[in-house]
Amino acid sequence: MNDEQQRTQDNLNAVARQVIEERRKKPSQWKKKLLKWGPLGAFIALSIGKLKWVVAGLKFAKFGVLASMLLSIVVYAKMADLGWAVATGLVVLILVHELGHAVAMRHQGISSGPIVFIPFMGAVIAMRDHPRNAWVEAYVGAGGPVLGSLGALACVVVAVVTGSTFWWMLALMGFFINLFNLAPVSPLDGGRMIQILSPKLWIVGALVLGLYYLATFSPLVLLILLFALMNIGRLRERTAGYDDVSTGQRAGMTALYVGLVAALATGTILAQAQTAHIPADVEVFAVAPAALHAMFGLIGSGSWKPYSER
Repeated sequence: MNDEQQRTQDNLNAVARQVIEERRKKPSQWKKKLLKWGPLGAFIALSIGKLKWVVAGLKFAKFGVLASMLLSIVVYAKMADLGWAVATGLVVLILVHELGHAVAMRHQGISSGPIVFIPFMGAVIAMRDHPRNAWVEAYVGAGGPVLGSLGALACVVVAVVTGSTFWWMLALMGFFINLFNLAPVSPLDGGRMIQILSPKLWIVGALVLGLYYLATFSPLVLLILLFALMNIGRLRERTAGYDDVSTGQRAGMTALYVGLVAALATGTILAQAQTAHIPADVEVFAVAPAALHAMFGLIGSGSWKPYSER
């Protein structure tokens, strides 16, 4: 049995144990906890339930990767008024990020579902198997930002070679999207990575994300914050032995996390500097920053405005 077959076998054994453990618990426990919050909790539970049906509906309708990509491009280009070039670039950057997760899952012997794009929310790729421990979960979480960062870096290379400011704008979107995904809260990639050090760091991440929401009032940020609070409430339910990883794995993943945050923050600042003086009469550039607003509400915070309004 080779290494890949062994990883697959180990993962299947871990999944079997996880399924047995979960069946011992009462169903819909998270809904019962939310309902204790009164009307607000009921609204959140209903919203989450509808979101699950939307994702399931997309899969049931056999929306392939290409079909859901095209749908997102059309929505971003027309409904968000970003233009075809910006919308296509944004969706391709998200695709590269999700492919990073797919590659990481395959390497760890984890079965994955198709990539499904959801307008104004990005994209999702489901793990059909449970990761066998915190290291594998962190490894899969890191796959997206690593490949996504390389995608943004490729845009920088093209921008330098061609002298095109448009590619600097795509690089800016790529760097920021991956940086945002490294916020240390679950279910974002940063939460999956940093939990190998301590899942209690999700509490700190939720506080930071809460402040970010107050600055932007982004619906997407609010939805992520609600999921983050739910996952914090389930910390005690983690399977025994799930967090048993080696010191080397814990140190290596922490170093990768810190390095990615530093590199992506630097890339975001540099790319922003390169796009700071785009002529207002260049329409495709004038609407490009709206792509970040469509995802994260940045223009609403006053920090980002179309260049035509500066």
